[in-house]
Amino acid sequence: MMEKDIRPPRLPRRILKLFLTSEEKSTILTDLDEYFHEIAKGKSRFISRCWYWRQILGSVLSLAKRSVFWEGIMLKNYIKVGLRKMKRQRGYSLINILGLAIGLACCLLILLYVRYERSYDRYHENADQIYRVVEELDLSGNKRHMAVTPAPFASAMKHEFPEVKEAVRFMKGNFSKGKVLVTHGTDNYYEDKWYFADNSVFEVFTFPLIKGDSKIALKEPFTVVISEEKARK
Repeated sequence: MMEKDIRPPRLPRRILKLFLTSEEKSTILTDLDEYFHEIAKGKSRFISRCWYWRQILGSVLSLAKRSVFWEGIMLKNYIKVGLRKMKRQRGYSLINILGLAIGLACCLLILLYVRYERSYDRYHENADQIYRVVEELDLSGNKRHMAVTPAPFASAMKHEFPEVKEAVRFMKGNFSKGKVLVTHGTDNYYEDKWYFADNSVFEVFTFPLIKGDSKIALKEPFTVVISEEKARK
C-alpha cells in the first residue's frame, strides 16, 4: 500500500473527539493511529478500516456510558444539596418555587393566548388577504370602533379601489329577539345565529360543504346554507 492509503478514516476520528477531553485526544487517538498503521501493513485497506471503525464505536459506547454514569452521580448530588437547602431555608425556598411556578404559568398562558390569536380564522385559503372594515365613531372626543358600515359601502369599495378583488356583507337576522321562525312540514320552531350574506361569501371565505356546490349555493334568492346539526334537526 501507498502511504496515503493507510491513513485512518476521518469521520470516526471526529466522532470520537466529541467524547474526549483535550488530554485524552493526544494519547488515545495517537495509540489508535499507530495500531491502525501496523494492521494496515499486513491487511487490506477494507479490513484495516473496519477494525478502526469497530475500535472507535467501542470507545464511543464506553465513553458515553462513563459520561452518563458520572452525570447521574452529579445530578443525584445536586438534588441532595438542593433538598438540604430547602429544609434549612423553607421560607426562601417557598418564595422561589412559587415565583418560578407563577412565572411558568404566566408564560404558558401568554403562549396559548398568542397562539390562539394568531390562529384565528387562519383556516381560510385567502386568510392573509381578508380584511374587515371597521367604522370609527367620534362621540364628543370618545372614539369607538364598530364593525358596522352602510350597505352600499361594499360595492363602493370594489368600484373605487382596484385592490379590492371581492367584498361580502353580513347582516344578523334580528327577528323575534334575534331568532328566526323555521317551518319544516308541520313543525315550527325558532332558531338563532342566522345571517344574511352576499352570494360572494364563498369566494372570500373557505367554508367546506358536506353537500351542495359552494359556487351556486347562494346565487338565487331565498336560498340558505345550514350546518349539519341544523340539517339533522
